[in-house]
Amino acid sequence: MDQILVDVCGAGCIDDFYLLNPDLERIDEIPFVDTPLHIAASAGQTQLAIEILSLKPSFGRKLNSDGLSPLHSALKKGHVETVKRLIKHDPELIRVRGRERITPLHYVAETENINLLGEFLYACPASIKDLTSRGETALHVAVKNSKLNCVLVLLGWLQRTNNREILKLKDENGDTILHTAVSTNQLQIVKLLIKNMKNINEKNTQGMTALDIAIGLPDEQSREMKRVLRSAGASTSSSLNKDVLLSDFLGSKETITEKFVKYDVNLRKGLSNDVRNALLVVAILIATATYQALLSPPGGVTQGDGSTTTTAGGGDRPGTVVLPKKYFNPIMYTNTICFVISVGLIIFLVQTSRYSLPLQMSLVFMMLSYMISLLAIFPPGKVAAYAVISSSIVIIYARFLGSMEYVPGLRWLLGYDRLKLQRKVVLSKFNRSNSICCYIMFKFMNLWSHKARTLHSTISDT
Repeated sequence: MDQILVDVCGAGCIDDFYLLNPDLERIDEIPFVDTPLHIAASAGQTQLAIEILSLKPSFGRKLNSDGLSPLHSALKKGHVETVKRLIKHDPELIRVRGRERITPLHYVAETENINLLGEFLYACPASIKDLTSRGETALHVAVKNSKLNCVLVLLGWLQRTNNREILKLKDENGDTILHTAVSTNQLQIVKLLIKNMKNINEKNTQGMTALDIAIGLPDEQSREMKRVLRSAGASTSSSLNKDVLLSDFLGSKETITEKFVKYDVNLRKGLSNDVRNALLVVAILIATATYQALLSPPGGVTQGDGSTTTTAGGGDRPGTVVLPKKYFNPIMYTNTICFVISVGLIIFLVQTSRYSLPLQMSLVFMMLSYMISLLAIFPPGKVAAYAVISSSIVIIYARFLGSMEYVPGLRWLLGYDRLKLQRKVVLSKFNRSNSICCYIMFKFMNLWSHKARTLHSTISDT
């Protein structure tokens, strides 16, 4: 690049930059180059940097010969205000991958600039998912470099945004952040991670858990580490069940529960939002009608003085239904079945909602209320059997239709690892289908655009 242009960008004079009239298009064609934006950002010339970024937004994602973007360059030089102005103008600059796919978020996590770390997370929440070429998240980088304050900020962000799935990610060696913290003997960080991670017994590519790594540390270092891990329920790899390999899973016979999971995934992915909403409305109406039928049964219930709420008649005791069993039994059979199916359908349809767990609990308590009311008004007979069967159906719905993480006992009993693998295999079909649909739509839009341009040219010529 011309030295005069370099001097002008370093000085930060906007008027001189326009007088120079640089060929920005030619500069943009060079694969790796220090653009005028690199020079202005490195020199802390904020106003000129914003001006250049407005004229040529692609410069913000351009890498120089060192594999650095303009935002990387400003960070390395310590120009904090320039960095803040740049990300305010374009927050996606935080996700620009430099050399070894290191983003500005990874850089501030490594250098422990917690103020900018918080600004970056707030400006671009999706940047927390970016990985380096080693498969490391910003949290991996902070733990690897023993940056406790950055770990606190990142964990706080994950907790407040309900994004703890990031804690499950592994680097190129299969190490979670807990593996890294244990191997570098960072006891305080290990204690923090244990409180936030659901599974502390993940294995790396060498088949080692965090406790295995702690056992391999020198005795004076590992004593307290092993005590903390064991008190949190950590285990060695030899005491855990053998991992289910994809090849073994695909070569084995498909069980009934796995078929149910396949049906569940296919049904969920095949439902549009309109169909889901329509089914939800119908299910709520059925649940409401059937519950009301229990509260106000045909013929009413007996009162303490021998009268009924609606018709005259007798009963076995106060509060029981008036209708004879031969008439009331079929009503309650069908009513209870409809109620249970509708409740199960509601649980199924709201499974992907962030409020699914509280709603499921409310539905279970509503089911218990239904059963208690049924026990109160139903004549002596097979009431207990009906209650057990109906409750079991609801539990099975909650268990299979996406709530496996909430039922650890059933998860162990029915082979959660195989069911999770089955879900991933079935979902891969839909991911491929979505890619094909996007490709077809892209080709259709290109064809439509070409036809439109041709038609426009024809009309213009005439």
